Amino acid sequence: MSASTANSSRQRRFTLPRHLRLSGQRQFRAVFENAIRSSAGPLLLYGVANELEHPRYGLTVPRAVGTAVKRNRIKRLLREAIRHTRHDWPGTYDVVIRVRPHSPLTVADYQAHILRALDSIHASWTKANAKSK
Repeated sequence: MSASTANSSRQRRFTLPRHLRLSGQRQFRAVFENAIRSSAGPLLLYGVANELEHPRYGLTVPRAVGTAVKRNRIKRLLREAIRHTRHDWPGTYDVVIRVRPHSPLTVADYQAHILRALDSIHASWTKANAKSK
């Protein structure tokens, strides 16, 4: 194995594989029942620590947000924001992102909102666990 191959295998991969998604009603319900909430802009994030080595995410975009075209555009933009920021998430959490009605923002705006809300969730989760010990 050459040095360049070894270095490239350690680099961050900006992909969004399926195992990083929450799927099914049971996983979403587990997050909603035990989560810490944080709001940032038009996003409401629910987060709960998981026992995995990676974070997982789920999206909920209700019909109140707009037409199917608008909802799908927002979901695409959010997935792109998650893809670029998931390596910067504090800790490993199961996160459900609930979208409130708004006009679509830029990927950079969604990234900033997600990271701000996750920092708040992480701080609250750390504080709650410190009290329980």
